[in-house]
Amino acid sequence: MKTFLFFAVLLGISSFVVAQTKKGDRFLSGSVGVNLLAPAASKSGYSSTTTFGANFHFSQTKFFKDNWAFRWGLGYSGGFSDYKSSGFEMDFPTSQSSHSVSLSGSWLYFYGQNRWRVFAGLGLNLAQDWSKSSVFMYDADSQNTLLVYPDFMVGGLYFLSPKWALSVSADVNSFPINTAGLNIGLIYAPKGKLTENEPTQLSTFQKGGSIWGLGFGIISNVSTGNQAYPNQTKTGNFQTLSVSYGRLIRDRLVLGGSIGVSSNVSEVRLPGYYKSYNTIFSLGSYIKKYYSTNHLTAFGSLSVAYDLNSRGTASSFSNSNSNTITLGAEAGLAYVVSNRFFVEASLANVRLSRTTDYDYVFYNLSASGAFSPSLRVQYVFH
Repeated sequence: MKTFLFFAVLLGISSFVVAQTKKGDRFLSGSVGVNLLAPAASKSGYSSTTTFGANFHFSQTKFFKDNWAFRWGLGYSGGFSDYKSSGFEMDFPTSQSSHSVSLSGSWLYFYGQNRWRVFAGLGLNLAQDWSKSSVFMYDADSQNTLLVYPDFMVGGLYFLSPKWALSVSADVNSFPINTAGLNIGLIYAPKGKLTENEPTQLSTFQKGGSIWGLGFGIISNVSTGNQAYPNQTKTGNFQTLSVSYGRLIRDRLVLGGSIGVSSNVSEVRLPGYYKSYNTIFSLGSYIKKYYSTNHLTAFGSLSVAYDLNSRGTASSFSNSNSNTITLGAEAGLAYVVSNRFFVEASLANVRLSRTTDYDYVFYNLSASGAFSPSLRVQYVFH
């Protein structure tokens, strides 16, 4: 399988220096996510669906020698989906479940100084997958797969602060070269220290300022082949763009609103041809609190949003719309480049939404903690 990912990233520069990556240093990274789709019932009572999913990943990089490190990682993803119907002479409830556990290890070499590091390495990945589906009381399909594959990687780090860094890496897991992805992540260095002090107490979040924001994200992927259809090709393209405006009603407290659009187009070739699209128009308001006036600061926010989702296929007979109202809470990090310019990234969020779609009403509760592949660029007017 080949997967290509592209993320748009914007970084700032300021004045501190980070010490060399030396023996005994550690880098930590991880993510966790939970999603629950509560019984999504038809208003006429004919059917309902319950879906639950969860994922977790943690990795640690430990330097056993100056600039030489070993990284290990552990991950899990899985979930289930149950479908029940009523109002018919015969009911055939169906269920599906899948689980995957992965373990990885790799040796890495780091080179660089000050804010920047580049690295290269090689390793080995193991993954155990289980999946099962059933109809009524009978098992329809069950699979158990063990995957073992090498991992060759190159990448770089950019330190936002002595203890926090952005990581961008590309992975190759077979030859001839098949790129497994360009990934962006957030790294925590518990022993990070400064050799020079950076300026603090910026005036970015003083009362009376106006904040204009631009959010963007791009993900493209291509996958080829599976056991059932070895010549099949799947492509997907996702873009999102949003604009926000906020007013600092108090020091470090912002009240504002946003408008945005996102588009997702996917194609499947062999057997046959299938193309689908999904476009979401969004309108929302938020209140956000920043917790310091330093270059790197945490923030928390509450929001309410309305989404109009238009989706369909290559056939004009398959188009439909849905409406969603969402209440959300978010926590993240903001990196202040100057008194007028800063960049934000989401670290964790909780969402509760209600969606109406034809004859159905869906309630969805989700929670996740990970570095978002979408960055928000903000500019402040005083």
